[in-house]
Amino acid sequence: MQTSAYEFSEYWNIKTTNKKKLFNWIDLVSQHAKKIKDAKHLDIKQILTTLAF
Repeated sequence: MQTSAYEFSEYWNIKTTNKKKLFNWIDLVSQHAKKIKDAKHLDIKQILTTLAF
C-alpha cells in the first residue's frame, strides 16, 4: 500500500492506479503462485482478497 501506483506500474510494466494497485498486486501474486507445485491447491487470490478486506 505504501508503493505509489507509478512505481508499481514501472516495476511490473502494467498500468494501474492507486485504487486498483492492490487488486493488480493480488492478481500478479495469484498468477505466480500457480507456478508453485505445492501451492496449486490453494486459492491464493481468495486468501489475499479476504486478508486485504
